[in-house]
Amino acid sequence: MTDDNPPEGFRRIDFDRGGEITFNGHVGNLYARKGAKGTRDEFVMGLRVQRHMCNPAGGLHGGMMMTMADLVGSMGGTTIIGLRKFVPTVSMTFDFVAHQLLFQTSDGVTKTLPLEPITVAEFHERVMAVMRDLGVQVHIWTMPVEIPDPIRFEKDVTHHSYDRDAANAFWRALLAMKPVFEHFRCAFIGKCSPIHFFWGGFDLAVTRFNGKRAPERPGANSIDREAYSHEVISHGFWPGRMPALDASFYAYAAPEPPGLKEAKVQPGAAYYDKGWSEFFLPYEAVRTARNPADELTAFLNTTYEAAASLAGWTRAELERR
Repeated sequence: MTDDNPPEGFRRIDFDRGGEITFNGHVGNLYARKGAKGTRDEFVMGLRVQRHMCNPAGGLHGGMMMTMADLVGSMGGTTIIGLRKFVPTVSMTFDFVAHQLLFQTSDGVTKTLPLEPITVAEFHERVMAVMRDLGVQVHIWTMPVEIPDPIRFEKDVTHHSYDRDAANAFWRALLAMKPVFEHFRCAFIGKCSPIHFFWGGFDLAVTRFNGKRAPERPGANSIDREAYSHEVISHGFWPGRMPALDASFYAYAAPEPPGLKEAKVQPGAAYYDKGWSEFFLPYEAVRTARNPADELTAFLNTTYEAAASLAGWTRAELERR
């Protein structure tokens, strides 16, 4: 496909963003062709492949293919449901070095919001204003969860702090421990979650599954019933809930097998808390250790091995040897 002579039926897509550099300016021209409604050809996109898009072997670079897939998903979907304009997909990234919220769209537009001490209501309004400016109409559930006495974002003028040093330190701590969790995850070849961050509980976690159905949990809410419908062994890091519990790494099995409470695990600072029904390893013990990665690895491995063995998991089939 060339700019001067695209295949029959294809027309160049113009991205008008008020003079801002968009996809066509960054990468190259995109084309689209509409077909019969309800058919596989209802919406077809084309890209003029140029030298800078190719890998050393001369093929289209994988990153460009993913960009095309991103655009096809958003443009194709909006075309099929009858929208008259392109609606980009948007990614939002917290930058705890420059202390800003970064917005990036699939057509190349970038915007930022500073992270600073303002009310939750004001921050919510600023975020939604940027989304509207990007041409994205989005509806979100504004009631926070997993916290006491929640207030809807648009009405919350109570909470207004932002501690740059604390935010950066917490982010750097997560970055430092993430490779240890990733290495731990690689040893398990059964079903396993990614290493992911839960905004509600504010914990970094990775969970292993053995594929067996777990017993019903009487009285559990719908979320817990789904989360623990199958046997799991989960590990993670949680900043704690003072004064009851300081920042700690944790490990638990659900359902918990008999004998787990008495299991011997490493390192020496690790312990089992009967109130939480979990193993904990204080973050401070890891941070101040001679080799923090080894301390955390020992905790992850020994707690998993104890739980998996006592629960009768088929470890030979689930673990990389």
